Amino acid sequence: MSNCTCAKSAQNLGSPVCEEKMKYAQGIIIVAMTDDAGTANFIANGTTINSGTVTTKLNLADASQRWFLIKNIKNAVIADRGEDVNETFDDGSAKFIEEGVATTNFIIASQSPTMVGKLKSHRCNKNGFYFYDKDGKLFGIKDTAGNLYPIAIEDETWSVKASYPTATTGYNIPVTFKWRKDMVDENLGYWDNTVNWSLSTVTSILDVNVVVSNETATGFTLTLTSDYGAVNSASPIEGLVITNFISSVTSTASKIRRTNNTPADVSITSVTESADGVYDFVIPSATSGDILQPAASKSGFDFTNLLDVTVVIP
Repeated sequence: MSNCTCAKSAQNLGSPVCEEKMKYAQGIIIVAMTDDAGTANFIANGTTINSGTVTTKLNLADASQRWFLIKNIKNAVIADRGEDVNETFDDGSAKFIEEGVATTNFIIASQSPTMVGKLKSHRCNKNGFYFYDKDGKLFGIKDTAGNLYPIAIEDETWSVKASYPTATTGYNIPVTFKWRKDMVDENLGYWDNTVNWSLSTVTSILDVNVVVSNETATGFTLTLTSDYGAVNSASPIEGLVITNFISSVTSTASKIRRTNNTPADVSITSVTESADGVYDFVIPSATSGDILQPAASKSGFDFTNLLDVTVVIP
């Protein structure tokens, strides 16, 4: 505990003969402390954590409930706790006031300036974090009911910088932030060794950008890219098929939504990836002035930006 109380609070100091030990941190998971409805985000007692559940968390449509995974962090110091705050007196004695605040810092190696912007986007959110060690054990703040909560990050202490390459180093991203003052070390807990998830098969999702072109009465083209790559050659989003394109209203596969002139789902006749990330659509003959709303779904990608564009039939 941070402060003394009048209750008898001294605890015994025995420990089990065999106890799971924390290893060095390999990654962290950022998550909002509460979702947009004000409900706390946490891992409920009885939840199974495996590759499937982690992937589901990373792909949640509601970003306020989504997990944001940062893998393979380097030189991680999860909790560098500052000096305790003490009041000192003229006679040289001191009185304990509170514990020092913990700071987390680590490096994301071999990334790009684009990732710096992605990370900075989390600065103004009321976030917390889990971290996992090299054995895959997931650590957070435990409660008496067996739930695991994120470790709360102090508001607006999330700091992201760029470390530019030299002859002997790459482009790296140092990240640092402080824990909220009420987060204390003794409240850390971990999910037990039923944890079974493969770091090689889970990853945070990619934002997808879209450009609409070649609109005709019977088709159009969507060019899908990520934020990464060269200015004049963005990295394409490849490998989508007709069933990945869905109605923006009913989520029915192989459909596109007409939003005017009697709104309805329109069947997509075919989709061909004519070049990397370039998708040519064929649809039944549409009426001039029809407005079609593209949407898509595939694990590992965030297609929200597709909802910011429309296909207007000439």
